[in-house]
Amino acid sequence: MKLREALEAVLEAAQKQQELQEENGESHDAWADACAAVELQSAIDTVRVAQAKERFTHGHHDDPNVFDILFKYYEEEMPYGTQKARTGDPYEWINDHVLEESCVECGGLDWTGKDEDDNS
Repeated sequence: MKLREALEAVLEAAQKQQELQEENGESHDAWADACAAVELQSAIDTVRVAQAKERFTHGHHDDPNVFDILFKYYEEEMPYGTQKARTGDPYEWINDHVLEESCVECGGLDWTGKDEDDNS
């Protein structure tokens, strides 16, 4: 997801939460408020991940905040041995996945890493 789309999702979730609060007036529906808050937090997390991916692709590999956000995001996908740096390097694993996703989003490279227009 691109940063702009993520920011639009946050704005939409915040507007939805505000509408719910206005509709409920004095008597708040706790479940609706909780759902709106979770949706808003999810949208905010999406923005953080999008920002971290963007910073990572622009050379901010040593920023611990960027790495922590991306590690948490990819934690379920990453093999356990790599998470613990026993069988692989988590920085390298994250780097490979961020670059792979950015190539898929731009559509310029296939999974082999070769330019789609290159017939050689």
